[in-house]
Amino acid sequence: MNTIKFSHIYLKMRGLKLPHYAELLEVFIKKRENLSTAFVGYDTAFVEKKNQISHYPLPSEGEMLVLLLRDDEGNLFTTIRRSTPRKKQYYLGQRGKRFQLKLLPDR
Repeated sequence: MNTIKFSHIYLKMRGLKLPHYAELLEVFIKKRENLSTAFVGYDTAFVEKKNQISHYPLPSEGEMLVLLLRDDEGNLFTTIRRSTPRKKQYYLGQRGKRFQLKLLPDR
């Protein structure tokens, strides 16, 4: 099964219990500099061990992939990924497919 790995449990995932499954609905290709500060803040926010909110660092420019996912309960959420030619081709070819969501170890 396809897998999407996450380095943290993000605030946008409230209620999700990993591992979890989600369908990749769409892939949006955006320049980083065209993503709003509010959207990047929503997508990258997570809680540190000391209950402080932090944000996963994204590059300040370049092409990004915004994945739109729907979990088994119908909740929608996104994840922003750095784009490479290989990743872009892969994710575009996986639209409509289910993914297992996994939290990377030591998180």
